[in-house]
Amino acid sequence: MKCQVCGRTATGVHYGVSACEGCKAFYRRIVENDTKYTCNFQKACVMKPRACCRACRFDRCVELGMRIHGVKVKSKTPERSEIAIQTDSHTLDAPNAIHVVPTASGAIVHTGNEYIPEVDHSSETSFRSRKLGGFLNRYSEMLNNNRYQRWLTVQAVEHAVDVVFSQQIAQWTHFMNRAANHGQAPHQPETSLGTMLAALHYHNRDSVARSRKFASMLPGMGELEGSVKRSLIVGWKWLAFWMLHHSPFLTRGEFYVTIGPQQFWYCRYWQDKISEPHLNAFIYKFCGELNDIGLNQVQNLEHLQIG
Repeated sequence: MKCQVCGRTATGVHYGVSACEGCKAFYRRIVENDTKYTCNFQKACVMKPRACCRACRFDRCVELGMRIHGVKVKSKTPERSEIAIQTDSHTLDAPNAIHVVPTASGAIVHTGNEYIPEVDHSSETSFRSRKLGGFLNRYSEMLNNNRYQRWLTVQAVEHAVDVVFSQQIAQWTHFMNRAANHGQAPHQPETSLGTMLAALHYHNRDSVARSRKFASMLPGMGELEGSVKRSLIVGWKWLAFWMLHHSPFLTRGEFYVTIGPQQFWYCRYWQDKISEPHLNAFIYKFCGELNDIGLNQVQNLEHLQIG
């Protein structure tokens, strides 16, 4: 069903005419504010859904029979309304006074030209109550489903961390405890730059492989296409994963992680030689602030799925 005024999809019969929400609100606003518009094209405008002449649009509403009696007219002065209402005790005099006549089912409003039944709000209230009750039930069900889905996600992340990273986490935890807490950190440089670069290349390939395996074990990842999965572990997305995974091993201004088959310590000394200093500063700042929150390894990686 189309709007008889502008041609858009109608949402119902408004003020006696099949109309859309836009034309309904347009007509009501003009009537309430008593706004006057003038057509600049001798009232020859074509009605269209967008950017049509306001004067011609209102004339079209009136021509189709939109009833001004269905709209509450704004008072021109605070002291006196243009509409008078007759009650049992007194009558406010005004042109086209409205008379209310009680009936068994409600009341009849007489405007002088026609009789309009007053709406019985009891059935409407009951209908709204049923709608509200149905909404609350659906909302409660949605919350319960979300809680269950969140629980499943947490379980999946914990399982994926255990399968993919447990051995690496245990190894780094042991190294951090030995190096940071017992003063057994290897003296730098412990190898050449070329050897460290090769170890870093090995570590990055291993990290990407672990990231993909971890992501494949999360709920919903199995439904994605291969290209979409691969796009999740590139650029800044992979860096975010790297920081979430490595941040628990940052302490006292230093990362305690080992890389490559030889398990070299990839400390700040080598990071500043290989990476951009401003990127390193960002990584240390981000991981330090993340550690201040107090999350553990599993909770960090839950951000990839829940956050």
